Parts: sequence; structure tokens; C-alpha cells
Amino acid sequence: MPEFDKLKSLFLQLPLFQPTIKGWNRLEGRPRNRDFERSLRAEVRDPLWMLTRQWQFGEFQGEDAGSPVDARMLTYQTYLNRYAVGSQPAQKFETNIPLEARVEREFWPEDLGSQVRIGRYFEKLLRIHALPYKDNYLTQYVIDASAPNPVYDKDTDQTRAAVAGKVINGVLLQKAIADGSHAIWVDALPQLADSDRTKLKTTASELVLWAGAFATQPTSTADNAWSGTHLEFQFACATDDADGTQIVLRADQYDSGHLDWYSFDVDANGKLEGAVSEPEQPLEECLSFIPAPVSFNGMPQPRFWQMENGRIEFSNIDANTTDLIKLIMTEFMLLYGNDWCVFPYERKTGSLCEIRGLVITDVFGQRTFVKPAGSGIDDDWTRWSFFSLSTNAPTANTASFLPPALGKTLESQPLEKVNFIRDEMSNMVWGIESIVPTELGRGVNGYESALAAENATRPPEPELQPTEAKIRYVLGTTVPYNWIPFLPAQLPGSNRDIRLQRARMPDLAASFKGRILDEPAPYFVNEEEVPRSGKSVIRTYQLTRTKDGKPVLWIGRQALISKGEGRSWLAFDQIVDNAI
Repeated sequence: MPEFDKLKSLFLQLPLFQPTIKGWNRLEGRPRNRDFERSLRAEVRDPLWMLTRQWQFGEFQGEDAGSPVDARMLTYQTYLNRYAVGSQPAQKFETNIPLEARVEREFWPEDLGSQVRIGRYFEKLLRIHALPYKDNYLTQYVIDASAPNPVYDKDTDQTRAAVAGKVINGVLLQKAIADGSHAIWVDALPQLADSDRTKLKTTASELVLWAGAFATQPTSTADNAWSGTHLEFQFACATDDADGTQIVLRADQYDSGHLDWYSFDVDANGKLEGAVSEPEQPLEECLSFIPAPVSFNGMPQPRFWQMENGRIEFSNIDANTTDLIKLIMTEFMLLYGNDWCVFPYERKTGSLCEIRGLVITDVFGQRTFVKPAGSGIDDDWTRWSFFSLSTNAPTANTASFLPPALGKTLESQPLEKVNFIRDEMSNMVWGIESIVPTELGRGVNGYESALAAENATRPPEPELQPTEAKIRYVLGTTVPYNWIPFLPAQLPGSNRDIRLQRARMPDLAASFKGRILDEPAPYFVNEEEVPRSGKSVIRTYQLTRTKDGKPVLWIGRQALISKGEGRSWLAFDQIVDNAI
């Protein structure tokens, strides 16, 4: 008691003496010494400690299983041979270019840049073949010096003035070669030797081959997978089986610029009609492998005295509750990494592979038949699979699709960019051309172009007459010329659902200048395609190489999330102060 009386004053000083609750969530101790040399030695002082440590790591927990030593797999592969856009007949699937280039490509613009580029190359061919007829071509295929410049780009005006009358219009020449008028014109040239006429026609053929290999372009106007209503690409591919059946793969929501297996869904009820060449024969083969344990950087070792390479710090993984894939992969690496085996299997791109059988033989000589993950009824929510294709059939599709997609690509600065934003104050959507293409084939600032167009075309404000009135009436305000309105319009047969219809401001000069908004009227965009966060659609030049090193150039589009809502400050029927 005397000792307690001495300590009573400390217990009564509540601000200085607070109760604490301690907890431990780790199995090992937390040393306070900065020197970890002795701890890293993992000294063994007691056999009982070693046994408890092994029990702690689960090394005494056995499984009635054996390590695999042999794997036999039966596979069946079919190959893509059909490609279709919308309701158009199927075309032959091209394997010489990536699928993204086939889907995204569009016709090369017939602008001033193309006229000069093709014309200069034809002049080079004339010099190579010693044909001194450039002046004749300059008279017949002329670059128009007075052509309009809708984006008011000064570089375009200066370039046109510099090349007009000095460079052959290559676009007009290419069209003339295609429709046969060039050959007629060559035959009509006076005082021309027959050998030179033949050389000019041969040179024209060389120009057509060079221009066709410069960039990949659609085969026709119907070969266009872009859906302006959905602001995305929509297309389908198919494989023909040996018995005549088809497996149709549809990609109805492709907009990201990179295609992979998850971009496709299996359409069990669809069929792509159209005459195509004989499909590649399906491949059925049985292969034998020696399974190897899965390994990856930073993989935890199954034994206590084995050290990891430390390339992955699992304690630094930042995973939220919604990062399902990251949580699953982390659990796999930490708990089940050494329970999995892998064996390589090389496949041809553009193949749809079905594993019809997988038999594993373990060290005890027992054979186990492994079914594909995710097999069963497609709407079974307990079904687990990572790489299965979605399907509208009752049973799941367990085939693996390897699309002929891009590896690496070079992408230019945006040639064109349109931001779709919601303006809740005016109850409409705006398509803002923030980057517009010029006649030289490059993008310029859309706001600067709109300001130049406004200064050049808008009439001066009328001069107000002196009056004693302190207010005046304004019918409506205006917006920059690069803001294109989309008004809500009711869907046919519905009193509630709407879609967005392209409109225009009263000024005729305030119209779209690029290709993204250049759709046949009336042009509608589905209302759900423009979320509150907005959407941006860009056009860029893209370059890649095929597996044999051949360069492939095309103009493609991407739809990206934008920066949110905006406000145009558009207003009607206003009373403002009459400041004169």
C-alpha cells in the first residue's frame, strides 16, 4: 500500500497518462536495432524453433497430388478468312496488314499536300526516263491558285502561291490515269514519237503503283467501319470450318486504337455472306510437353532459406477494393504461384484455337483430364474464366482468339480533334473542333482558325443610334465558329428517349471544317455516347511494320474520355444595359 500511495498521483493525472490498446498483426518480431546482420543469418538455436517455423510456413500441410511430368494436348485451329462492315457482303480477310489498319483506314485526303507530293514524284519519274514533257503536264494538270482556304491557314496560302504553275497536280493526274483520260490525252499530243507515248503511259503506271503502296486505303466507300452515330468502329470477322459452319466474331465497340481478344464477341446466330477465296484448312494436332513451373520476377520462394530476387515489392502494391484483377494476381503470386505449371504453344496470328483435350501425367503415373476453364452454361455466375470470349449462345465459348493486332506503332500529332461536351445551361451538346486539318495535311489550332474566319467573314456590328433608353434588347448571343451545336431530338416512336442531331449556327461560315463531323445530313449521335465527362475523337497518321518489315501507313481515329462539361454562354432574349 505505501508503494501504491506513491504512484496514486500519476494515475490521477489523466492528460499525461492515457490508456492504450495494443495489437500485433505480424508473425515475426520487430527489432529496434538498426543492425540486421545477426537477424539475416537466421541462426538455429533450437530444433523446436525450426519445427514451429516450418509449421508456421505451412510446410507440414501435405496434398494428395503429384508433380506433373508430361502433358498431352489436342488442339483444333481455324483461321480468319472473312471480314465485313455493317450489312455489306463479306470480303477476303487480309493477312498482310494489321487488323487495326484494315479497320481504321480511310481515304487519303486530296488536299494540296497530296497534289504536290504525287506531282513531284511524277516529275522525278519524267527525269529518270528522260521525258522532257513537264510543261505539257503543267498545262493539263494545274494546281488551282485560287482554291478556297476554309481554315484560313497562312502556310497553305503561301505554299499554294509557290507551287501553282510550277508543280504538276498529282491528284488530277492520278484520277486521269484511273479513268483512262490520261492515255487519250497522251495519244492526242502532237509531234510526239510513238516510243515516247509508250514511255509516258508506262511512267503513269509506275506512278499508280507508287501511290497505291504509299498508304493503305479502303477498297470502296462502303468499306468504312466508322459509325458516326456511335462514335466507334463496328465490324465483324469469321472463320469457316471444314464442315461449312462459321464462327462469327463481332467487334461493335472498338474505339481505343488497339484491338485484342477482349474486343470481340462470338455471334452464334450470325453469318457473314459473300464470296471469298477458299479458306485455309483447319489444323488439328496432338502435342506433348514437359510442364515447367511458373516463374516471374519477385516470385516468393516456397522454402524459408531461399531468397527472392526482390524485383517486385509486394508490400508496395497499392490496390483498391475495385482493383479486382490486381487483387487476384497478387493472391495468385503470393499463395498459389508454385502450384501452377506452364508449357509453350506457338500459334499463327488470326487463329481461333479450341483445346479439345488436356491430359496430365504426374510422378505417380496417374493421368488427369483437365477441362477448359469456364466451360459450362454461359450465364452461370459461378463460372470462372479469364480469357473466354463472350457469346450469345447458351453454352460458353472456350476457344482462344489470337487477332493479328498491332505490335508497336508510331503516331503523329493529331491531324484533327473534336471534343464533344455537354452544356447543361443551354441543354445541348457541342462538337468543338479544337484541331482542324489544313490543305497541307497537318492540324492547326481550331480556335485560331475560327477567329480568323470570324474576322474575315462576320460583318461589322451595326452602329446604335443615340437614345435616352437605358436598356436594349438582344435577340441572341453567338459562339466561336468552331463550336458545332448538337440539339436533342426525339427518337422515332418514343416520347422520352432522345438523340443528338447536328445543327448549325445562323452564320454560314460557322460550319465544321474537318472529317469527323462531315457526315451526311441528317446526322445523329446517340445520346449515351456523350457522357457527362465528354468524349474526344482524334484523327492521326499511324505507321507500323508488318512481320516481314513492310511499312504500313494509314489515317486512324480514336475516341477518348474528355475533360468534363462546358459552357458556351449561349443565351437568347436578353435585356442588357445600353452603354453608349
